[in-house]
Amino acid sequence: MLLRSSMLAARDGRLFLGAQALDAIAIGVSLVALPWLILQNGGSHAQAGLVYSFTIIPYVVFGLSAGSIGDRLAPRTVMVCGHVSQALCAAVIPLWTIAGAPPVGVVYAAGFAVGSGRVFVDAAAFGAVASIVGRDHFTEGQSALSAAWSIGLFAGPALGGALVAAIGPGRTLAAEAIALALAALAIGVIHVSFSHQAEPAGKGSVREGVRFMLHNRGIATYTVIAIVASLAGAGAFALLVPLLRDGIGLSSGEVGAIMAISSLGTLSASIAAPGLSRRLGGNQVVAACLVVSPLTIALLGIAGGFPVALVGVLCYFLILGVYSVVLIGERQRRAPDRLQARVGIAGRMILLGSIAAGGALASALTGALSISDVYLAMAAGTLVVGMCSAPFVLRLDD
Repeated sequence: MLLRSSMLAARDGRLFLGAQALDAIAIGVSLVALPWLILQNGGSHAQAGLVYSFTIIPYVVFGLSAGSIGDRLAPRTVMVCGHVSQALCAAVIPLWTIAGAPPVGVVYAAGFAVGSGRVFVDAAAFGAVASIVGRDHFTEGQSALSAAWSIGLFAGPALGGALVAAIGPGRTLAAEAIALALAALAIGVIHVSFSHQAEPAGKGSVREGVRFMLHNRGIATYTVIAIVASLAGAGAFALLVPLLRDGIGLSSGEVGAIMAISSLGTLSASIAAPGLSRRLGGNQVVAACLVVSPLTIALLGIAGGFPVALVGVLCYFLILGVYSVVLIGERQRRAPDRLQARVGIAGRMILLGSIAAGGALASALTGALSISDVYLAMAAGTLVVGMCSAPFVLRLDD
């Protein structure tokens, strides 16, 4: 039986974290390869920036249904099925490249399909984490989960950048499919189902998680602020590869290296976030991140070479990592056990929907502004959001 005090205390917890790391490797590979594929085939910065939006739009389309399924079915079963479907969809582009370059529409469709499987995996993962560490220690569980993702996001971009240089971006995506297949295998050999107390059939609805979020002052405040901040600054992530490749002029190996090293910022954030939250308070940490993160986006906007770009991306991921871990932990500790998956995936659905919109908006601006100017505009917008939002966060009760 899994020890509730640690994600690493038992074999099944380690397998769960290993599967999450493999999923993150797959994400890291695709973060480099998918936009690079579009740019290499003559696509615009706007088209490359929209790739990320297409991978997260499924959270808006399927989020509520996935949350309901995650609360009703065994998380292990949902995660295995999700990873298998992701692996099959990820194999489409590598197979297509045997005959020629895939059209932009196929790249978008593949990204959407892989993202759709990830929605259900993530929904089930919320219930799995809650069953392992308990709702009151969700921040610690989220920290372990984020650390696993950081390891994957360290290896994934580095692998993706090296493979893009060696075999091209289309064939590189075979590594994404392999990582997802291994994730399905890891979850499949877990002994327990990460069971939780499910609601009887016919009770509740997929909208119950949203209703709870609207009536809980803390969750509602965090959600609104996260939406506005994402609309203002999500393009900083969506346009990262076009910025590094064309705005700064780095090679695929350098881009992969920067994104891999920057994941150390996320790993450091995962380790530091629980202690910062306990020592300073979750509200104070989130407010500080909202005010400081625009400075990292501005640094990316003025970066002129590899060293400054590396520092900018590393700081950006460090702040973003602390913000994400603490915000998710604060949200989930306010949700009852029976609604963990629904509140978790509904929150992620709403947040990622705004991230997709913010990424699309920033991508559209590249038609009128240089990509560096777009980053400076996002820095100004997120600074205004942070200064206006921080007082509301600080007034929340812990």
